[in-house]
Amino acid sequence: MPTAKIRCFYRFLIKTGTVAVSAWILALIYIGLDVFTLLSQEEVGGINLIAQVSDTVLGFLFALTMFQREKPQISIY
Repeated sequence: MPTAKIRCFYRFLIKTGTVAVSAWILALIYIGLDVFTLLSQEEVGGINLIAQVSDTVLGFLFALTMFQREKPQISIY
């Protein structure tokens, strides 16, 4: 459900509230932060970040191929 809206809490100085963000935008933010953290580390390591980013990419590719294969069978009505 990439177009689902996820309500996120924010606090900016003294103002607080919530904002609805699409799931795919939130996923891109999290993946981007993980990749940035992985690339900005000075020491070698970060096996947990490598695993998380590779699992995300492989999961996306798997879901994309499964959706393309099953698309003719999916009925909206």
